[in-house]
Amino acid sequence: MRKSYFEILEESSLNLDLSKELGKLEQIIHEPFWVDDMRANCSLYMLIEINFKDYRNRKHFLTIEELIDDLLLNSKKLSIKERYFLMAEMYLDLLSSLHIIRGSRLDKQVRYFSEQVQIVSNAMGHKLIRSNGRIIIVEDNVFANEAAQVVTEFTDEKEALSILEYNHFSNKGNIERKKEILKKIADLLEPWRKPFNKCDELKGLLKVNNDKIQALERLFYMYNKFNIRHNNEEQKLTRLSNREIESWYDKIYTMSLFVILGKDVAQILADFNEFVD
Repeated sequence: MRKSYFEILEESSLNLDLSKELGKLEQIIHEPFWVDDMRANCSLYMLIEINFKDYRNRKHFLTIEELIDDLLLNSKKLSIKERYFLMAEMYLDLLSSLHIIRGSRLDKQVRYFSEQVQIVSNAMGHKLIRSNGRIIIVEDNVFANEAAQVVTEFTDEKEALSILEYNHFSNKGNIERKKEILKKIADLLEPWRKPFNKCDELKGLLKVNNDKIQALERLFYMYNKFNIRHNNEEQKLTRLSNREIESWYDKIYTMSLFVILGKDVAQILADFNEFVD
């Protein structure tokens, strides 16, 4: 069966060759373009190189070449997908340190690069977010997106974004970082605990025991007893392997999203009851 141009275009985005996509990032970074301030042809790479000493995250590195060499050395064991995300995040962070005049040719070239990363990341089920002044790539989880939106209603947006950061590609296997994020989510949810247990709409939907919503109480039991908020002899995960601990952390994360979204469910039920009465 013949296919339209748009059907072929859509299918091609589902079969990305990430080795080629990595090459495209380098192509855009090294692509020459006219820079008004310098009155000369330049490239994003050359501008990064010139301004590297002012890069806020340069650590002990003296040149962009040294940083890239170190990054490539430490990424040998990563999958091609993880290497793509790693290099994309590095360049996005480096570009964010440049002095960019809105509407300039430099601005357009940086946007061109960012859009390319966004398109490829979206095709792989990921997206770009800004968290704590950094642009990072996270899994595009619809439930996590909605939960983060709910949390922004009562807390700082930066704190709410920690919900999305749990899905950062580098956190796979990183139980310490997942633990830190879960502790932050637990602290965010603490003020909800009493109001939730008094919510009649939610009680009508979920199992209740001794006038308390069991899903909520068990979630806080996990926060307090599963090596997240405390470090004492009462902790339950101490003797488990790292893989088993990470599995429990992922389950607790899912439970956290469920409870956060319960706030929206309770409001929908309250609106429904008011509408039909």
